[in-house]
Amino acid sequence: MRPIVLAANYIQHTSLLQARIKALLETQKDLTHCHESLWKRCRQLEAAKRRLKRKMQERAKKLLVTFHMMNKGCYMPAAWSLACLMVATGTAEAKVGSTLVQIRNALRVTIDQQMNKCSVQCLMLEQGIAADIQLVYDILKSGSGYSQALFN
Repeated sequence: MRPIVLAANYIQHTSLLQARIKALLETQKDLTHCHESLWKRCRQLEAAKRRLKRKMQERAKKLLVTFHMMNKGCYMPAAWSLACLMVATGTAEAKVGSTLVQIRNALRVTIDQQMNKCSVQCLMLEQGIAADIQLVYDILKSGSGYSQALFN
C-alpha cells in the first residue's frame, strides 16, 4: 500500500510542478511582450525627441527677432527704459551699448543699432527733468496750502 501512496503523491506533485512551470512560461511570454513593446515605445520617443530638437534648432535659426532701438530718429520707449534700468542698476553709461550687444548675443536677438554714451547721458538727463516736472505737477494737483504758498 505504501508504493501506491508514494506514486499518487509523486503524480500530484509532478502535475502541480507542471502547472507552475506552465504559468511561469506564460508570465515570461507576457513580460517579454511587455518588454518588447516598451523598448519599441522608448525608441519612438527618442526619435521624436531628436526630431523636436532638430525642428527647434531650425526654428531658432529662422526666427531671429529684431529689437528696434530707434524709430524715425528717436529712441523707442523700450530702449529708453532698458538703458535707464541698466544705468540705475549700476552699468556705466559708456558700457550700456556694449552690454546690450552682449545681451543680444546671449538671447540670439538682433539689435539694429548700438547706443552710445552721449545718448545714454541725454536719456538720463531727460528722465531727471521729466521726474522734476512730474513732481511739480503732483504738488500742484494736490491742492495743498504748501503748494499754493510756493507758487503765489
